[in-house]
Amino acid sequence: MKLRALEVKDFGRIARARLELGDGLNVLYGPNDLGKSTLAQAIRAALLLPPTSSAASELVPWDRDAVPEVALTFELGEGTAKVRWKVVKTFGSSTRGTARLERSDDEGKTFAVDAKSREVDGRLRELLGWGVASPGGKGAPRGLPESFLTQALLGAQSKSDALFAATLDQDTDDAGRANLTRALEAYAQDPVFKEILLRAQARVDEAFSTSGRKRTGKASPFREPGEAVKEAQREHERAQEALERAERAIHDAARLQEALARAMEDRDEAERSLGEAEAAHAATAAHEAAAR
Repeated sequence: MKLRALEVKDFGRIARARLELGDGLNVLYGPNDLGKSTLAQAIRAALLLPPTSSAASELVPWDRDAVPEVALTFELGEGTAKVRWKVVKTFGSSTRGTARLERSDDEGKTFAVDAKSREVDGRLRELLGWGVASPGGKGAPRGLPESFLTQALLGAQSKSDALFAATLDQDTDDAGRANLTRALEAYAQDPVFKEILLRAQARVDEAFSTSGRKRTGKASPFREPGEAVKEAQREHERAQEALERAERAIHDAARLQEALARAMEDRDEAERSLGEAEAAHAATAAHEAAAR
């Protein structure tokens, strides 16, 4: 799938914008609050959100009464099988919400209507095969639907960590699983991928037995790291013991310092007493001499 063009009008904080997208990587850059995330939200809404969904209330302009509009042009297929599609949606309750899907077999020169209204989202989910059930069907999600592929391909920047918790088991349709299976089968035919897979398997065989248990012999790749972990644990224990000895020494030093302070106080008191005794003795001696 290749995105070719995006147009939005009265969509969130954006009054009007148009983007032409080329092959390869396209980068949107600019200061905060310019509307970059809003444009990404418009792509998600065009491909996944039914136009009358209550979740569309988040797309309404902040400062005026207007109906959000989005038009997204994208390509599916390669070579002679390449088809260009254009989905146009306005979001709102009842008759204010509309949808139209157009198809072009001449690279966008002319378009013909392929589906309208409620049929559009069902047709999109069928074309994309992202593991999302058609609207209104059994198990079909309400609001903005999510699947493994919708999170991987169109996940919001603020929810990037959700991809690591996503699984195919959450999909409401098997199309996403089938798409990924076909992609992996295609990768498996690539010589470079085969070589990587063989090398990875060789490393796995070094580490695990056929039953899935870790190998423990001398050739096991876990042996050296395991010894390193044990040595690190022993070093940690030695450091802990040294720390405890240091703490005891600090405690003993503090106790001895207190004892020294008390001894010095006792010495000073003894010196004062000695001085007083010597003075008294001298006075007594003087008195006796005077008496004689």
